[in-house]
Amino acid sequence: AAAPSGAAAWPGLEKITATAQSRTQELQQVPISLAVVSNKDIENRAATDLSDLSAFLPGVSINSWDRTQPDFSLRGISTGGFSLGIDQAVGVYINGVYQTRGGGALLAFNDVQRVEVLKGPQGTLFGRNTAAGAISIVTNEPAADYAMAQASVRFGNYGRRDETALVNVPLAGDFALRASFVN
Repeated sequence: AAAPSGAAAWPGLEKITATAQSRTQELQQVPISLAVVSNKDIENRAATDLSDLSAFLPGVSINSWDRTQPDFSLRGISTGGFSLGIDQAVGVYINGVYQTRGGGALLAFNDVQRVEVLKGPQGTLFGRNTAAGAISIVTNEPAADYAMAQASVRFGNYGRRDETALVNVPLAGDFALRASFVN
């Protein structure tokens, strides 16, 4: 049947890609309990790091009361204690590189493409320290075909002020430099 005259055509759903299985796939094709947070969602929620997203992700709890030793929990499973000999139950990966117990896991979200939260044991895909699941942060790649600069300042309660800047400069051929700054 033809659409009624004057009715706008429905554009369809946005395709969401994920690299949860170490290859790029559409979200519907990934057979894992997976939540993807896009950079647009991060901007809309004014999230500055992972701890700001836990309120919007079901089954995810991130306790960042001590910024150097955050506590990650997926589906209620976490690891207690801060000893170096204790393995984490939730692995945090930035561009595929495992982040240890330190505050490096709370990467500032000023140049992030997406965040993927994989629930359930992920030892086959990510290795050890993923008994409860994995959180994979994918940052934007340098672009060799255009130059760009971006800066933002956010003000919040109790004198909070977040300043970020981003620069992407193509250098030669397929080579580019992308730098990100946070204050």
